[in-house]
Amino acid sequence: MWVILRLLTAAIVGIVKFLWRRTAIEKRESSGDITWVYSQARHKNRVIATTFGVPLSSIVVVSDVNIALDRSAPEVLQPAVQDKYTTVTRGRRGRKRTHYHVHLKLTPAEADRIPAVIEVSSGIYAGAAKGGRMSVTLRPGALGIPWVEDIRPGE
Repeated sequence: MWVILRLLTAAIVGIVKFLWRRTAIEKRESSGDITWVYSQARHKNRVIATTFGVPLSSIVVVSDVNIALDRSAPEVLQPAVQDKYTTVTRGRRGRKRTHYHVHLKLTPAEADRIPAVIEVSSGIYAGAAKGGRMSVTLRPGALGIPWVEDIRPGE
């Protein structure tokens, strides 16, 4: 769920940046009657950006407050590594980017609290072994939204 919210927020931020940038470009091209048309477009763009940007950026604010104000004791889970794999995507300008994923075998109680597939750094990926254990540090969150503080290959 958090991955979807983060992706959605990133998409909205991208749209807002595009609209503000477009407004800045249009502002430079003002002369005569075109100024009135562009001022209407700028207002419309700002309304759209605010309508979508504020609610979705508030999701990020809630997440940040949940983490920043969390003073509870961490809980360490030791799920088994069911599988690990990489995916390669193309970024800007055709640059390749490798994503490292670890698929955890979770108990029913753990499945409600942490995702089964977690994207990790290349170092954690290298240390994870199929059938081995991962050490997942979980905190309940100040607002009751659990979050993963740390993940590393198990001892």
